[in-house]
Amino acid sequence: MLQEISFQFGSSPGAAPLELNLGRIGVFVGPNNSGKSLLLRELMQAIRQGGPQQSANILHSLVVPQFSEQEAIRLVEGRTDAAQTARLQPGQVHLCSYDPVSGEHSAHNIQRDQALHFLTDPNPERRQHALTHILSHYAMALDGSTRLRILDTRSAEGELQRPTHVLGRLFANDALRARVRNIGFRAFGKYLVIDPTSMARLEARLADRAPLDELEEQALDARARGFHSSALPLASASDGVKAYLGMIAASYCTDHRLVLIDEPEAFLHPPLARELGRELAQSGAQANGTTLVATHSAHFLMGCVESGAALDIVRLTYDGTVGTARVLRAPDLSDLMRDPLLRSTGMLSALFHASAVVCEGNLNRAAYEEINRRLEEAGIRACKDAIFLSAHGKDALHRIVSPLRKLGIPAAAIADLDIVQEGSLGELLKACGMPEGVWQSKRDVASRVAEACRRHGVTLKQVGVEGAPLEARDALRVLVRELRQWGLFLVPVGELEHWLPSLEITSRTKRGWLYGLFDMLGGDPASGSYVRPAQDDVWAFIGDLATWVADQARAGMPA
Repeated sequence: MLQEISFQFGSSPGAAPLELNLGRIGVFVGPNNSGKSLLLRELMQAIRQGGPQQSANILHSLVVPQFSEQEAIRLVEGRTDAAQTARLQPGQVHLCSYDPVSGEHSAHNIQRDQALHFLTDPNPERRQHALTHILSHYAMALDGSTRLRILDTRSAEGELQRPTHVLGRLFANDALRARVRNIGFRAFGKYLVIDPTSMARLEARLADRAPLDELEEQALDARARGFHSSALPLASASDGVKAYLGMIAASYCTDHRLVLIDEPEAFLHPPLARELGRELAQSGAQANGTTLVATHSAHFLMGCVESGAALDIVRLTYDGTVGTARVLRAPDLSDLMRDPLLRSTGMLSALFHASAVVCEGNLNRAAYEEINRRLEEAGIRACKDAIFLSAHGKDALHRIVSPLRKLGIPAAAIADLDIVQEGSLGELLKACGMPEGVWQSKRDVASRVAEACRRHGVTLKQVGVEGAPLEARDALRVLVRELRQWGLFLVPVGELEHWLPSLEITSRTKRGWLYGLFDMLGGDPASGSYVRPAQDDVWAFIGDLATWVADQARAGMPA
């Protein structure tokens, strides 16, 4: 239905706007308020009004494909009401669409030749007219409240002869009903059945067993009545069950060419969100159209990727004035999900945050995350909407930072100062996006500092920058300062445990120090002993990191 959509912006400020060729399935990810839901709304508005509005913030333009004459005829006839058309002047057709959820319909009259011309015109600007006049009848949006009503009880009048509602279409198609029933059983251990025994309405129910045959579900005799009376009305099930089964049913039982779904994971536990992603991606891959989804769930995205379907994945960011749009390759995400180390870090969740901070270990992560939280609480420089991740060791920092930055996520790394002496700095410098000549020169400086420390028997982790040998101290100061420009933050005091000496934490172990830190910081903001941010020490360190994250011109991000 749509060949291409283009955005107002590209992979970074000043980059060329993204032009996305649409396939069967598109998934939009990004932080909260990044424009995902807004994009879907702007798309639906553009379809109904014949193109994007000047007030659009995310969507720039869209391209309607040039349909063949045969396909154009099928599209027009697929929405032609024969009875109403018979009352019109010769050459006119009555086009209408039925909302498969509400049952409401929209309609208008148009010259048949004109409708066909809109779809087949070689001029892409003139094909835009097809949006309002024909293709709008093939677009459907499923938002939060809509999903809960998809399988609501419906009047049986008309649905048994000419089903237009999802429930009626499902009741009339034995194969689709069996497919949806099996999917529901895998998810909930219950069987979705449709009860017609009142003769006045169709009602969705959840049964403990599948019907023995079609008549047990669809007849009106005592056996069918007994079967349905023992089943639970779907209306009394949880919102998650209703939303899940409703979206599955809608994905299989409508003939819409464009389906827009906003946050399908709402009401669902993570395992169900993952399963729903897999099912919707598979059904979308089989559909004769495009399904576009805005999600804030790493679990749903994982299900989509695991389905094996060809996906267009776009990460959006938008702060009201500046935005980015970057295509993510599903194979790249699949590789990340297969790596046990990366999977264990929860790295995929970073797609839904504005930035990431990658720490050496979980104890470091907990400490720096708490420091950042208090900075944000106090309204001081802080990483807003950041996810803090543990790399399970400094040697793995580069394995987390590099793929995150390739996905367009500003990922800062925090490393204790002993990385300078351990010889593992080179890979991290490359992961931070430094050109070869630059990272090699930084590595060489680190090697000279390490050699000076070796000669003097100095351990940087214990003494920090100011305790380095005098001959290497200035070089180390400059190195630490310059690496920050690339999002690599070496701890100037040596290691985590040397921050906040005024708290007088006595434990010599990292875990004991962390427990002591949390005890000394306090938990009640109303208490006089509650520690609030200062202008120096670790507070300034995280503040500088936040400055790098917030800088749209930050170094180290691939184009």
